[in-house]
Amino acid sequence: MESLRLDAELTVIGNIKFQIREHVSATRTRVQLIGSCTMEVADQVRACLERVAAEPTRSLDVDLSELDFIESRGLGGLVAGFVRCRRRGIDMRLIAPRPQIRRILAITRLDQILPIHDAEST
Repeated sequence: MESLRLDAELTVIGNIKFQIREHVSATRTRVQLIGSCTMEVADQVRACLERVAAEPTRSLDVDLSELDFIESRGLGGLVAGFVRCRRRGIDMRLIAPRPQIRRILAITRLDQILPIHDAEST
């Protein structure tokens, strides 16, 4: 059985919107990033991923399918979450990044470090 937990209320800064949703099952957690991950909300991403990595789960999928922008501090949050997961033996994957997000991951070479999948698989 899967449960939905909203980790962060909808954050609105000017015309920029951002939200984090968590979908938790017995062995897998999916964290969905929605909107634009700017420096104002990057700490929320880092805190969420580090908290999930501290919980009992076998894998963490970070769903980027509805993320339209991410800057360096948001990327740092993804890396921090990945490092925490590796230390605990948890598989973390990025799921379905949009082309502009995939391009940022490639430019920063994070696509060579963080596992990326085009679609979520069970």
